[in-house]
Amino acid sequence: MSSTPESKINLVDTNYLNENVISGRKPIGLFMAWDGESWIAVDNSTGDAFTEEFETANDAKAWLLEAGEF
Repeated sequence: MSSTPESKINLVDTNYLNENVISGRKPIGLFMAWDGESWIAVDNSTGDAFTEEFETANDAKAWLLEAGEF
């Protein structure tokens, strides 16, 4: 079975995102969460937790997939 690029993105809740990915820099990977107003996308593929906020899930996914190519 082959995986799609989107399957590399982990959809998590904002508490997990803040406490583990952003603050703790773990686990490694690509993450998205809905905070009730916007989509938060975190590229933690290198342990640096690069974070951006987006109005749409598609914009967040596109940014993560572009970031995950490097």
